[in-house]
Amino acid sequence: MFYWILAVCALLIRLFFAPYTSFGIDESYMIDRFSWGSEFPLSNGSEVYKWSLRPGLLISLVLGIPLKFVQAKSLWGVWIMAILGWLTALLTFKIYSDLLKNELTKRIVFVAILFAPWPIIFNSLWHASFTPLSGVLFFLSLKALTNPDSVSNSNGRFNLGSSGIFASFILCFQIGLYFLPLALVYSLLVWTKRISPPMLKDFLIPLLLAAATLGPFYLWGPNLSLIPENHPRYLETQTTPHPHSIFERNPELVKNNKNFSALVSVHPENFLQLPKVIYRFLSFATFETSRFLGPGFKSTWKTLVNNSWLIPFILVSWLPSLVLGIATALYFYFSKKRFYFVFQTLFLRPNENVRKLTFEEVLEICSFSLPFIFTAAFLFSFKGPSAHTFWLIWPLAFFPFIKIWSSKLEKLRQLMGPLRLGVSLGFLFFSALLGSLYGHAVNPRTCTLQGVRSAAAKNDLSLACPMGDPEARLRAFDVIRRELFDANENRTSLNSK
Repeated sequence: MFYWILAVCALLIRLFFAPYTSFGIDESYMIDRFSWGSEFPLSNGSEVYKWSLRPGLLISLVLGIPLKFVQAKSLWGVWIMAILGWLTALLTFKIYSDLLKNELTKRIVFVAILFAPWPIIFNSLWHASFTPLSGVLFFLSLKALTNPDSVSNSNGRFNLGSSGIFASFILCFQIGLYFLPLALVYSLLVWTKRISPPMLKDFLIPLLLAAATLGPFYLWGPNLSLIPENHPRYLETQTTPHPHSIFERNPELVKNNKNFSALVSVHPENFLQLPKVIYRFLSFATFETSRFLGPGFKSTWKTLVNNSWLIPFILVSWLPSLVLGIATALYFYFSKKRFYFVFQTLFLRPNENVRKLTFEEVLEICSFSLPFIFTAAFLFSFKGPSAHTFWLIWPLAFFPFIKIWSSKLEKLRQLMGPLRLGVSLGFLFFSALLGSLYGHAVNPRTCTLQGVRSAAAKNDLSLACPMGDPEARLRAFDVIRRELFDANENRTSLNSK
């Protein structure tokens, strides 16, 4: 009953807050793209930097079909994403449930996962919000693969773990190439014989999934490599290029997109952002959400000054998060023993039979290595790592905390008593949610769906995120105005009949 009540409360909070998530350029394009008329979208939308189309039907099936039958498409869109994020959080808890032997620890981890502010605020109506679902499927499949009681290859049946891993890659491929670091770690674990390798029949389910979601795009969809010149996104990126676009730096690529070698360049300075990647990765599981209160210290401080009553709640949630995050990073990533264990496991292939890894060991290896691998991937990128590029591994962010601190919770309960510990943690979670969610909603630099809808209803552009990006504000305002106008026009025509 405890878990069901909290799960329902978490869902209600997500549904209530969904209209206050960001609604800018990416979200506006999603509404434009998947508010389809007579033509069903056979791709998952455009890619900003290469003017290419994301292949597959994943978003069309999850988002496009439901939006076909409703009028308030933007509202229903954010509610669908809220439900998807809620399901992802429940499945994330499923990853750790068997590792948590103590009931107190299990309940605390459940609350921390379901009510973590980051996945609630970051789960807006854009492509990156679909990636954690692929990550959850990957780690749940690893759990099945390393479970001694799971279906094995030796009995002649499918290995559901191996099938699920490749299915997660196919789903993530339809959003971006974020899955490649996961594929690298999985390949190294297979190569070093630490986990069971896939067999040919394990590819049947992933191939069927690929045929169902990717086949229509490659058979009947538009040009898979480039957006056609008459596509509105193509014209848009010519007139208003993305500030990080490689085409803006190399105008000759606008005339000749075939010269993709210009996209490849070495940027060793990006690896210096490793501490930032580790810090942001760990913050996914904590209550440190300064990113959502403004871009930079001045903007964050201004939001807090304008809402000074939030400061105590922010301090109560941020300070423990910073201390806990830094301590966890030091204990987890600066362990010589853990470094040797990960290095030997991934890069030293034994000559003889070797013990298969447990699921906890696999999670430890992934938690330790993936932030380094994601950062290294940006050595060849003109753009440095940002949160959405490794948002795929959000479900993994809780493991370092569980590994380091779960054994301390029982001692803390004995020291404080169950009542005082419960009240203290409850106030911590409440402060984090109140400060983070409200602070994000009232930030004048944030274009929220509710703010844009209010501005569009009053036909006053100045009311929509007055200090936000002018292009994002105008784009969102235009999309919502057309949505409201079409809804009113359809309602009037129905009433006249």
